[in-house]
Order: sequence, then C-alpha cells, then structure tokens
Amino acid sequence: MKISSISRHEAGKPLVCAGFTLIEIGLVIVIVGIIMAAAGLGWNAVVEGRRIAKTAAVMDDIKSCLIRRCVLSGRYPTYTGSTTPGNTADNLDCDVAGLSAVGLDVDSCMCSALDGWGNKIYYLEGIKDGGGDGLAGEYIITDTMTGASRVLPDATSTIINKSGITIQGIAFVLVSLGRNRVADHTSYNNFNGGVQAGYIGEISGATVNFNSTAIDVPVEFADDVILYVTANELISAVAQ
Repeated sequence: MKISSISRHEAGKPLVCAGFTLIEIGLVIVIVGIIMAAAGLGWNAVVEGRRIAKTAAVMDDIKSCLIRRCVLSGRYPTYTGSTTPGNTADNLDCDVAGLSAVGLDVDSCMCSALDGWGNKIYYLEGIKDGGGDGLAGEYIITDTMTGASRVLPDATSTIINKSGITIQGIAFVLVSLGRNRVADHTSYNNFNGGVQAGYIGEISGATVNFNSTAIDVPVEFADDVILYVTANELISAVAQ
C-alpha cells in the first residue's frame, strides 16, 4: 500500500515546495511583536492600577488610625520624633518613643505603612495658629489633657489639590511619591534628595501644590498619590 504524498508535481516539471518568503516572515514577526508589546503595556497598566489602589487603601488606614488617636488623646497628631511638638523629623527613623503615648507622634500609625511600591508614606502637618506658642499651635480640638481650647488653623495651612482647587484649613496630608520616588512638584520636593531626604514637616510659608497641570516632571512620570484631611473633617470625625 502506497502513501500519497502531499507534494504533487506535473511530469517534466521540477518539484515546487510551498513556503514563506523572508518578507512574509518579517511581517509576522513584526505583528507578533506589536501584539506582545500592547499586551505588556496593558499588563503594566493593570499592575500600576493595583499599586495605586493599595496605596489609597493604606492611606485610608493611616487616616483612620490618626483620627482614632485624636479621639483617644484629645490632641492633634503631629510629627515630632522628639519631645518638641511641631519639629520636623525623619519618618525613616520611626521613633515611637517620647510623646507617642499621648497621641502627638504619628509614628505608631505610619512606621509599618508602605505604599504600593514598597516605599514609606510621608506626612505633611498643617494646622498652625501662627502664634509661636508651642503646644497651643498644635490643637484643633479641645485638649482634654491640658484643657487648652481649640484653635483655628493658620491661613498658611493651605494646599492646591490634584484638580487645581485651593483647599484651606488643612489638618494633614499623606503623600506617596509613586514608583519613581520623586516629588511631582518642587513645592514638596524636599522629600527626595539632599540633606533633608525623607523629611516630613509643616505646611507653612508656601502653598504645597499637587495640581496635575503644574508638575515639574515629565507627564509619564507624574504618579504621586495624596490624601488630605481638612480641619473641619477632622473636627467632625472627632466629635462623632
């Protein structure tokens, strides 16, 4: 029994084998490459979206933690890292000693918190009465420990949010510097680089600008995530 060949030719003519030209193979490779590149970009977008969502969830947890500290201590949470409220400090040190027991230091809410890229989340402290009178400048709620009265935030406790809207009476802002670990705007770029690397401090002197149209980095690298809490929001939460 003979097996028929799939290659057929006419008598007197050379056998011709069907195949692909180099041009056709090249086109196939290009098309496959484009499809794979598009799939890669799509997957990267999915991963980045998940990281941003995780960062937002972590920030919500920090916010809840800080508000609970306000409720329990009757005092506004500041970043100290020392025994002097209002001093800027490096959150990379994660000093939970000192005044953390009475709710002033935010370390216990932030030390173990990482954003979706595995980096520290930074804290900008607002609410200043501008009087230079130490503790009194830190309160926005009645201090149940010392009896100090609530004070209104200083006018400099202001930011420009992502939408370009000026928000006054800022209690605090949580900031993730995103995948590139670089501040999108120079108004808060002391978070990254220089002798103040890792520092977090107070909103004073200049309005911190998170406006997505006022960035100082290429658009494709603008990836900072923020969560801000106003004085009224914090007061309402504490009063509940």
